[in-house]
Amino acid sequence: MKKLFGILILLISVFAFGQMPDYTYTNIIVNGTTLVKTGPGFLHCITINSIGTSWNLAIVDNTIAAGTKVATITAIATQGQVCYDINFSVGLTIVTTGTLPGDITISWR
Repeated sequence: MKKLFGILILLISVFAFGQMPDYTYTNIIVNGTTLVKTGPGFLHCITINSIGTSWNLAIVDNTIAAGTKVATITAIATQGQVCYDINFSVGLTIVTTGTLPGDITISWR
């Protein structure tokens, strides 16, 4: 029911204002577990600003590192953007590991 309500609000805002709601961003530059958002939301893109050394990241639909894994990006070797455009239901957590952290920006709402 909450998900349906959220979709309804999104559709109303698109039709009423002619645009999608803005994205929020979270920048991550350290290894560890980062809780990006609690509760349902939408993951737009992950921008890889710098690659680090042997750096990996996991995207989890939960408020902790354990849970439904959405995706894993291993051995990040190039800058760029990976777009997912997917909903998550419990929360959005990013887990980063590796020798030397890089720099990523998560775009979400």
